[in-house]
Amino acid sequence: MSEEITTNSAEFDKAVDDIIEELEVSSEEDKKDEPELVGLAAFIKDCFERSDSSRQAIEDNWLDDLRQYKGAYSEEVLRKMHPHRSKAFVRMTRTKVKTVDSRLSDLLFPANGDRNWDITPTPIPEFSAKKMEALLSMWREESGQDVTSEEFQLLLQDEANKQARKMAKTIEDQLSESRYREIMRNVIHSGNLYGTGILKGPLVAIAENHQYYKSVNKNGKEKWLLEEKDSITPFIEYVRIWDVYPDMESDDISSCRYVIQRRKMDKHELVALAKRSDFSQSTIMDYLDENPNGDYKKKSFETTLSTLGDIVDSGISAESTSKKYEVLEFWGYVDAQDLMEAGVEVPEDKKSLLELSANVWMLGDHIIKASLSPVEGIKWPYFFYYYDKDETSIFGEGIPSIMRDVQELINSAFRAMLDNAAISAGPQVEVNMDLMSEDEDLRDFYPFKVWVRTGVGQDASAPAIRMLDFPSYTGEFERMIEMFRNYGDEVTSIPRYMWGEASGSAARTASGLSMLMGSANVTIKDQVKNFDDGITKPFITAMYYWNMQFSTDEDIKGDYSVIAQGTSSLMAKEVRSQSLISFAQMTAAPADASIVKRPQLIRAIAESLDLDEDNLVMSDKEIEVQQQQQQQQQEQERQWMSEMVEVARSEGISPTALLDSLRLLRREIEEPVNEQQPA
Repeated sequence: MSEEITTNSAEFDKAVDDIIEELEVSSEEDKKDEPELVGLAAFIKDCFERSDSSRQAIEDNWLDDLRQYKGAYSEEVLRKMHPHRSKAFVRMTRTKVKTVDSRLSDLLFPANGDRNWDITPTPIPEFSAKKMEALLSMWREESGQDVTSEEFQLLLQDEANKQARKMAKTIEDQLSESRYREIMRNVIHSGNLYGTGILKGPLVAIAENHQYYKSVNKNGKEKWLLEEKDSITPFIEYVRIWDVYPDMESDDISSCRYVIQRRKMDKHELVALAKRSDFSQSTIMDYLDENPNGDYKKKSFETTLSTLGDIVDSGISAESTSKKYEVLEFWGYVDAQDLMEAGVEVPEDKKSLLELSANVWMLGDHIIKASLSPVEGIKWPYFFYYYDKDETSIFGEGIPSIMRDVQELINSAFRAMLDNAAISAGPQVEVNMDLMSEDEDLRDFYPFKVWVRTGVGQDASAPAIRMLDFPSYTGEFERMIEMFRNYGDEVTSIPRYMWGEASGSAARTASGLSMLMGSANVTIKDQVKNFDDGITKPFITAMYYWNMQFSTDEDIKGDYSVIAQGTSSLMAKEVRSQSLISFAQMTAAPADASIVKRPQLIRAIAESLDLDEDNLVMSDKEIEVQQQQQQQQQEQERQWMSEMVEVARSEGISPTALLDSLRLLRREIEEPVNEQQPA
């Protein structure tokens, strides 16, 4: 018997070994059939996979941030909750995120259109020899004499200031056409929610402009015709944090070696790319023919996002295709030899370099575009706004992550309060089933009901039904929730009065609320500084480089510096407004009218409140005209009075009688006229 078992066992092991060997051979043959990635494609795939695997833990934190913002519990937490207990979620996190969103948007992008940045010439501006010769010729024509060195330096500085103003105006117009303010609201919200908001640009885009022009035919008749003109414009966009895969070994965007953006594209979008001269049309069209149903596979976080309603769920599983395609957009340093093998023309002065900054697009395992970085002076076209920078990661920490524990404490206390309120809302009933009639419906309660029961002897004296009352602890839970809310204000430094809720006696008066808001601005000032350092200064600098390279207007080009005014100007505006209003109140006495420039003071107050002072306050010229009219009127009154006195004297009327007559005349003029006619 034992020999038979041993023999069968040996045969079984041999059969298993044969199957494993067959599977290994089949797997090796399949690998031989698959093309092995080499060179540039292999490098980019490896970068993406390393970043993807390193991002898993951070993606889980982002999902927790989103659940907390939307007021949804995770499946793990829901499984631990009793099915008959409250599952309420108090969305305190959403209130604080929305408050900071609105506050930063108002400070950085005020309603009056003020810029939170400026462009100024460098201390010693430089011009081309042709430009300097033109300035000298203009000076000689206007003055008729040679210019001194001091005058020439002033001339250069004045010209540099003019060109800097033109450059700033050009960038401001480009940002307006690109919907910069609307895009930045998404960037700010992403930064406050997830800890990191990402702005992309400026890249080169072709804009179609439609413009009418006047045409005259042979008969001399005029006709307006529509003409289409293509122009080069800067392209900017908001990038979702879920779609960016940076070098996870770096803790700052400036030290990254690469940044990859994962795109989900439709077939018509890929066809549009194929029509562009910088993409490989044959590679794209061949891949579409080979994969007509797409190749896009959902990540695990995308499935969770669809359940939270953050993205539209197409009902397609992660393993199946959805007629969409995954495209990787790579920005980073690559081997110069790999670039040349991919068909990129590398300038002679750069061929000796080991690595070059490049932009590469991949569809599947195929390179569909490879080029050197298009905009000079810009390392990456990605700019990060951090709510709270994590020194150990390239990503930051948002408001939900900071107040995670406080939000869970508030939810726990609130659920316990609701459970206790439900239990103590009314009496519970204890029923002795042995003493109740079999025909009695124990759940049928109504007024004046007669309960039929049984029992003899001692059982007859025992109650069949007994009411149980449970104590209510609502007041204790309310105090606990209020305590946790105060902790939330301290942890996040976002007090409740920032969104209008009067908490405390100081917030119930205008002066007290103004003082509290000034204190709260200390925290917001840090966020504005983070925005200036991460977005405003580097991005506007990139816009300056873009115009220096691609703009056709030579009058705007020069040696400039970019200044971010978020903290220095916008935050100081509120303090300045309060100071101006206080000064206006202190100098409202008539004795101060002769020493205080009242019109200038009123204009400064209107400007600090983001009001249109030109429409609300008269200009100096209008005030001068008004004063002249008043002086003329007073002069006419004096002249008329003198004439009246002369007439009275000639008629023998005393000055006292004349004065009484004038007073009576004034009284008749000022009194209201009764226009009612007698019946």
